[in-house]
Amino acid sequence: MNPAMTAEHYVEGWAGPDGRQIGQHEADVIRLRLWPWLLERGYASPADGPGLEPFLARLGQRPAHLRPGLRLLRRWGRAEVEGLRERSELATTTGQNPG
Repeated sequence: MNPAMTAEHYVEGWAGPDGRQIGQHEADVIRLRLWPWLLERGYASPADGPGLEPFLARLGQRPAHLRPGLRLLRRWGRAEVEGLRERSELATTTGQNPG
């Protein structure tokens, strides 16, 4: 899911009363109650909707476990990458800094 909220708001929400939703949910509960709640609270967006039924189909009879998490993403421009290379501050393909 791709919520349209700040990371701070996301963390505050799950750390507060919304945290009661964290845990195991049956498919019918997800479809009828949890999904509408996630949309209402802003943890999911309408753009995430097309992924719900395929997700539930993959689950089959198994419950799903709601586990909030954060994904960090940083993109560098070409000029910034070249500057890092020139200063030997760019990690190698093995994941180790050459400097």
